[in-house]
Amino acid sequence: MELEATHHTLDLANEGLLSIRHGQSARIRCNTGMLWITEEGEVKDTILSAGDTYTIRHPGLTLLTSFGSSRVTIEGSADRVRTGRTASGDVPELASCA
Repeated sequence: MELEATHHTLDLANEGLLSIRHGQSARIRCNTGMLWITEEGEVKDTILSAGDTYTIRHPGLTLLTSFGSSRVTIEGSADRVRTGRTASGDVPELASCA
């Protein structure tokens, strides 16, 4: 499914995975639950609790992993936003954003 909007809200299951490619300047908002963010080019990972936000600083890959059920909103553009895992462990495409 292709989405043109630059505002996406997604529900992630416990240990759910969300990958964002080339999302520099996009803002991540943790609406509920808790998120672990790993961003390419950053030395430290970031943990968000409900109500916290994080702005992606670098181009490249950013990964979000949920602790428990979580709801996340991505505001801004990204080449690809993907969620989940296939049986092979690959992350399937959820949406392409401009």
